Amino acid sequence: MSEIGRDQYPAAGTGLLQDPGLDSRGGLSLADSDTTDHSELHHMTGRPSATQTRARVPLQRGHERAPSLPKPALRRRLTATWQTLRSTRGLTLRYAAVTDVPEIVDIDLHTFDRVYREYDQDHHSIRDELLDKFAKRLDNVAKWTPVVLDRGKIVGFMMGCPTHREPEDFTTWEEMTDNGTLQSTYSSAGRNVYIATLSIVPERSSTPAKSMLFAAQVGRIILNNADQAFFESRLPGLRSWAERHCRQRGVRLDELSEHETTALAQTYFNLTRTINGKAVPYDRLLRIYHEVGSKFVKLVPGAYRDHPSMDFGVLTVFPNPLPSWARRRRVVRNLIGRLILLAARSPMIARRMF
Repeated sequence: MSEIGRDQYPAAGTGLLQDPGLDSRGGLSLADSDTTDHSELHHMTGRPSATQTRARVPLQRGHERAPSLPKPALRRRLTATWQTLRSTRGLTLRYAAVTDVPEIVDIDLHTFDRVYREYDQDHHSIRDELLDKFAKRLDNVAKWTPVVLDRGKIVGFMMGCPTHREPEDFTTWEEMTDNGTLQSTYSSAGRNVYIATLSIVPERSSTPAKSMLFAAQVGRIILNNADQAFFESRLPGLRSWAERHCRQRGVRLDELSEHETTALAQTYFNLTRTINGKAVPYDRLLRIYHEVGSKFVKLVPGAYRDHPSMDFGVLTVFPNPLPSWARRRRVVRNLIGRLILLAARSPMIARRMF
């Protein structure tokens, strides 16, 4: 489908939990295990007890006990870590094959069910058409189409297409993709990569699946020394925001002129919010792409049919992240590209990267 659908990171690192009943080696402390009256021992021997001696000797530098985490914070951290581990179990990554087409099409239909409902075709007709188009796409771009599997079943994929076309050439998804076939879009020697589709089943949208797909695509971009990837993003929060805005003004959204609607969408596109002291895009999906280094070029009216986005899209560019000196050295870029491709197969590492 036309859009990049899109998810956050658990806190990193843990403190050293120091149970008051344990000493620094993990054994029972003397105070809890020894029932001897140490004051009496001192009286009988004239020597200070072990407890008193230890209290007088300062800890040597480098042997200070790490402060323990407050219990609520520790519980939250352990819960987040456990949830992350659960979400990564069974996730694997490979590249698409023609035999995957039926499963990929069903994921696309499921992910963008709301979008496909607006088409003037029944479900079976749309599916048959997509089966044909996806098979044609994979003839050229199978190695640009990583898929993530959960215990052997595909749950998401990202389809890229090398092309000579530039981001400025974009008008609509249908035009850019040659009506979804990629026949005129594809160029094996293309310097850019057009991301035609990102689909992840909703149940897996908050897992590292999308991070694995991003990492795989970035590794492929670096390995092939492409200049940039580009795509159009949805604005899934636009309609709900615009309706609230219109209610506050006492007008109806469907009563606005085309010019007023576009101006309202432009206002939403330009909105930011402050998170951790930094200004970031207001829209949740744009915020995700911003976090991985994407740049937003312009708002595109009629980019594709999408009710929540009011049919608007945002032309988005992801530049090759390597510096120019590294791109000029084939050995360097091949090494980095292959390392990122390898990292993409690990849910935990990919999630740290993206």
